[in-house]
Amino acid sequence: MSDNQKQPQKPASSKTSIAEKFKLRAAGEGKMFAKIGVYGRAGSGKTYFAVDCAAGIARESGQSEVYMVDTEGGADDAVVALGERLNGIKVLSWPSKNFDQMLELAQEVAKIGGIMVVDSITGISETYRSAYLLRKGREAMEIQDWDTLREPWRVKWLTLFQLGTFHCIVTARVAYEWATAVNSQGRVERYQTETKMRAEAEFGHEPSLLMYMQRLPKGNLQERFERATDSAMRQKYALAMRNEFEFVYQATVEKERRGIINARTLINPTYADIQPLILNILKAKFQPEFQQSEGTKDLWKPETGATEWQERDRQRDIALEHIKVCLDSHMGGTARDAKAQQVEVKMRAFGFAEETQINNEPLHRLAALTAVDADTGLSPFEKLCLAVANGTAPPMVTKAQLGRIAALKQGMDEAAYQKCLRQIGGADAPTARMLSPEDADRLIRLLESDDLGEQPQQDQSPEQPEPQGEVADAAESDPLSA
Repeated sequence: MSDNQKQPQKPASSKTSIAEKFKLRAAGEGKMFAKIGVYGRAGSGKTYFAVDCAAGIARESGQSEVYMVDTEGGADDAVVALGERLNGIKVLSWPSKNFDQMLELAQEVAKIGGIMVVDSITGISETYRSAYLLRKGREAMEIQDWDTLREPWRVKWLTLFQLGTFHCIVTARVAYEWATAVNSQGRVERYQTETKMRAEAEFGHEPSLLMYMQRLPKGNLQERFERATDSAMRQKYALAMRNEFEFVYQATVEKERRGIINARTLINPTYADIQPLILNILKAKFQPEFQQSEGTKDLWKPETGATEWQERDRQRDIALEHIKVCLDSHMGGTARDAKAQQVEVKMRAFGFAEETQINNEPLHRLAALTAVDADTGLSPFEKLCLAVANGTAPPMVTKAQLGRIAALKQGMDEAAYQKCLRQIGGADAPTARMLSPEDADRLIRLLESDDLGEQPQQDQSPEQPEPQGEVADAAESDPLSA
């Protein structure tokens, strides 16, 4: 290619400006803290190995203390078993299964660049889930619970674990992945496909070093010795067979991102087996910081100071409590008429009377039903309760009308639909289900008209003021939820 055909060179300053703008750095010199995951069955040596490694890291980094969240009461036993191997390193344990306490300790350890052990994260995870179910008054998780449950785990713990300025060794019990297959007799059988850490939000993906611990009968070593193709591994198996114990401990390195000890099998593992990796990590010059934009921060820190999921839960609890108070106040008691009135109110407002379904209603619908009017001091739901209790409630909208409204709503802009609904029913009917049959017909005619901003002349009524907050009725596919 001739000189006049060469592509023009971009100015070098463009690369510099991008790096400065986004705070980019040259990879390969960062990550100066070890993040280790160790999992396995009971008795596989997880706690002993974790404390031994923590003490080794402490010695290498010139520290004298290891901080340990002890969910299973194994700290004392591990310290006694290690004995002189600790070489003066003090293990300070905190018997706790509390998620917030684990976070609090991790944040303090990160301030001093210390070493922390969590034994085990499974205990924290199970207690965390149990506390959630207790708060919700349930005995089992439901599908819609998982995202709400995992959000603070990801946002608070995983970010701190990944990028916090502290060494952290986390143990966990083992969980199994299962699959099914049809055998030769035509029966479906389950079989185990792989193992993983038993914790929330796929925690096994986060450690930079992940090890699977097993306790194996000594008799298996002969077979493994014969199959080994590497001379170093054959020597390890031979040494293990000479000891006087009936079982040996084996650690399989499932993941190690620097490639120093990756994919190795360690017999009776100790800190010495991972020391080359730790020394390499300690050579790093800095620890990457988590860059979070102001817009992202706002997602997790609303004005109330709570995280987004906590704020949603708080608003949902307030709305459900308001509904309960209204029902008890205006049609309480055990009389058959009172119960029938409560069912009628629920059917008018939601289309069903089951408490579990009401508790799972979208938050925006609950908020619209329970929003208190500044002039009257009453919410649409309380006004409905009063109307049903006093016998002044209009006839209920028909299924045919709801079906027609849902069909017309398909493909409409949500804001335009809500404007039409407010124009007909005002703030007292945040959903089409709460309209009277006459108002439902007016809404249908308005939705059918060419100009959705205007109501036909014979049905004109002053437009209601815009309510505070979003009022949405997300039931496009179900006519009875319109």
